[in-house]
Amino acid sequence: MLVGTVSASAITPYTESKTAYIDDTEVRFNITKEGNISVFMVDGDGQNVPFTFEQVNGQIIVSFEKRDSLATVTISIQ
Repeated sequence: MLVGTVSASAITPYTESKTAYIDDTEVRFNITKEGNISVFMVDGDGQNVPFTFEQVNGQIIVSFEKRDSLATVTISIQ
């Protein structure tokens, strides 16, 4: 018995990726979505990069130590 329905967009997580360039120490995402935030950061060799993040004034700010190589920062909001 179907009690209610949920739209696909309500259960599909929002994801966005940005590149952390050499000498960067943070990446900012402008986001207005609400939900549980997951953050992932990997370098060009697929190794995890240590980071911290905070949500401030409609932005998710991912901070990390200065990079000597490119890395990819991905956020997911469910």
